[in-house]
This record gives sequence, C-alpha cells and structure tokens, in this order.
Amino acid sequence: MDVSVVIPLFNGEEYVRETLDSVLAQTLAPREIMVVDDGSTDASPTIAEEYPEVQLLTNPGDGSNAARNYGFHHTSADAVAFLDQDDLWHPQHLQHLSEALSDRPDSPAAFAGKATFYDDETPQYSLASPDVRQYDPWEDFPKNTLGEPVLALIRSEALRSADGWSSEYEGCSDYHLWLKLALQGPLVVSEGVTAGHRIHGNSYGDKLRKRKVTQYYERRIRASEDVLDRRRENGLSVENYESLLEAHRATKQILQFLLGEDCKLTVAAHQIDENLSQASQESTIQMWDVLRWYSGPHIEEVGIHRFAARVLELVDRWPDTDSRFRNLLRDWAFKRSPARELIRRYPWGTSCWSHLVRRGYQKMGARI
Repeated sequence: MDVSVVIPLFNGEEYVRETLDSVLAQTLAPREIMVVDDGSTDASPTIAEEYPEVQLLTNPGDGSNAARNYGFHHTSADAVAFLDQDDLWHPQHLQHLSEALSDRPDSPAAFAGKATFYDDETPQYSLASPDVRQYDPWEDFPKNTLGEPVLALIRSEALRSADGWSSEYEGCSDYHLWLKLALQGPLVVSEGVTAGHRIHGNSYGDKLRKRKVTQYYERRIRASEDVLDRRRENGLSVENYESLLEAHRATKQILQFLLGEDCKLTVAAHQIDENLSQASQESTIQMWDVLRWYSGPHIEEVGIHRFAARVLELVDRWPDTDSRFRNLLRDWAFKRSPARELIRRYPWGTSCWSHLVRRGYQKMGARI
C-alpha cells in the first residue's frame, strides 16, 4: 500500500529531527513526507528543510488540525499517516499497518499499539504480538480508547468522506475523527506496539487541561454531540448513545465540583443516575475514566490524597446512596485515602471498616 506522511510543525526544534529520522527509517518508505509549518518562530522549519525527502509547506496560525488537513490535501497516496513533531515510530510501523489495512478492505483505518514515553526515556516497542483485530470505538463512547494521531494509518478516501480533521474540536479531534471513521466500517487495531507518544509539559492537551479544563471538557461534549448527529444522519441506531451523551453532559458539573468550582451538583447527579441506569458497568467506569483524565493536572497539583478527599465529599453529597456511579467513586477514593482520613469521616461506617480490613489482609498477603 502506498502511504503519505503528514507532520504539523510549530516550534518543534527540540524534537522534529528525531521524529523525521524515525519516518525515514521506515521499512516501507512513504511516497511523500509533508511537514506543515504552522507559524514557527524557532529553527524547526530550517531543520525540516535539511531533509531532501521532506516537502515543507506553510499554513501559519490556524492550528494543528488545519495543518493536518492542509498537508493531506497535498498528498497523493492511497493512505495517509499522521504524527506530531515530538512523536516516533518503530521502523516497521508503516509496513505493519499497511499490511493490516490491505488485508481488510472494509476497514477505513488501522491503529498500532502505543508506547508512551517521557523526554528522558526511549519508547518500548514490541512486535511480539502482531495480531490484529477489528474494533468499533462506538462500543466505548464517549471514551477515546484508541489515542493520538501517531497511531493511525487512514485510507485517503475514508478521510475525505469523514471531512478530515475538525479545527472546532482542537485537543479532542482525534476522538472525533475515530468515531467519524467508524461510521464507515470497523477499524483495525494491532497488538503490535509500534507508535511512540512522547509526554512532556508543553503538549497542547496538557496545556488545555491546566489552563482551560472546563472549556476543554465542553469542547469534548460538543464533539460527542456532533458525531452522534452524524450517526443519526447515516441511518444508524442511536439507542443507548443518547443516554450516554446526556450523562456525559452532566459530568461537566461533576468536573467543576472536583476542581472546587460552583456547580449544579444535585441536578447533575440525578441526570447521571437516570441516564446510566441501563448502561453497563463498563460504561459507568469509562465515564469516570474520562473525568479523571481531564482532572489529571489538578490531581498532580493538589496530590492524590486531597483529590480523593474531594471525591469523598462528592460521594457524601450524592443524593442517591444506591447510585452505581456514586459507589464507583466511593470505592476509587477509599483505595487512595489514608486510613486515618477514612476513620475520621466514617467512624461508624461498615463500608469503611470492610475496606480497611480488606486493605489489611492485602498488605499481609504482600508480605508473606
């Protein structure tokens, strides 16, 4: 399969050389490598120009998704792969995904396993389990279980049919695109770990979670609303998804509470319980997973014990003590709270003492 590569670039001089080297090391050489500069003020465009295999394009100031779309419109291959200026690929990444996608003509895109790494680390790739499976991300709506652009190889026609990357949902556009692509057919997911996603403090998503987390979360909700509308327009069933979307909307109030902001807690709690009443336990867990991911920088700032105490305050104020969502939060917070804090809060609570007894047995078992 013929493959093009698109890399959005903005002040990436610290990483882009290593990224380009990983692209050029591919056993399946891409037809073209499009680097789209988004208004850099550092030396990164000059670095990209050092590579004769790279076509440097300019689309300044419109954001990474506009850069991805601009680069894609200049490609000519049957499939396109995207990676950010700080991410890396295993040498067999494109070859492995190209073979997986060629074997499944009904699939619009293939995804690799992810090796997350920090600046001072090397990604731990693995092709020990190169098996592939078909997967529908709608099964886990509204959680993004696939991940970042670096993982995907997308058929060009499928990307055009999905209207490309949306600049309206910066920070969660990958989640939005994966669900749009899945409306065309099942996606392919590889067990092989061939994509390296770098974690550092300057990533766009981290900046949004630190500075504008509630607005970022609202953007995620709007992305969920848009893909559900597209699902309806495609004549596909929206049963169950509508109630999950309503619960997703209400969790914004829960996020605000966890951050110490004013919110309509009682109304949100009732909406969540009502709309998750028929949902699976897994869907309930995924809703909490989404909330915790957005709370990540806040948790790092205040510490896990203080955050767990805030969760327990939420649990204590939840109107329905039989709520599955409420009890999921309680169990999560119990596991992360010091014993003295639990005893102070619930000196006569049976669930508290049952948890502490189990914790004691687990510690004893670990020492034996």
